Amino acid sequence: MLRLTDLREILRYVPRFRDRVFVIALDGAVVEDDNFGNLLLDIALLRSLRIGVALVHGAGHQIRRQAEQTGKTPSNTDGTGVTDAATLELARIIRDCCTHLEGAVRGCRTLQKVEEIQKHLGEIRRLENHADKIYRETDSRMFANPPDLLQLIKDRELYGWLEETVDACKDVADVMSEIVIKGT
Repeated sequence: MLRLTDLREILRYVPRFRDRVFVIALDGAVVEDDNFGNLLLDIALLRSLRIGVALVHGAGHQIRRQAEQTGKTPSNTDGTGVTDAATLELARIIRDCCTHLEGAVRGCRTLQKVEEIQKHLGEIRRLENHADKIYRETDSRMFANPPDLLQLIKDRELYGWLEETVDACKDVADVMSEIVIKGT
């Protein structure tokens, strides 16, 4: 049972981490654990204290179970696969888009620094154009030197998802730009 002194000890960290983001990495097996509900309650508590949470969960456990059920042999379930340069660059672009979206959203709270907001939104558009270029170049390269068919399908799907994520960031930036224009 939680004692009052335990609560005081915990609460002293809240101001330090308010408006910050915790990145929590979970093994895929955690999702199926009986205690998962309590973990979600803890995460909800962090959110209620204005501490952001980004959950990153693995799926190795579920992949291995599915492979057993279908009689197939999974690959790279331990997370040691090599990530190619294009995928890493697209992931960086997504990270940067999210950082600029966060900056723009913070600016929209008061609409007092319109130029700064527009700078963030413009950078998202630039990043989206760069992501389009990477996607086209990678797609051309894959078809010029195709790996085995299954790998080609996997890679195209992954690049498609990454590109769609960047496009979604640009769509949000476009909507925010309209809001800023109408609000000023």
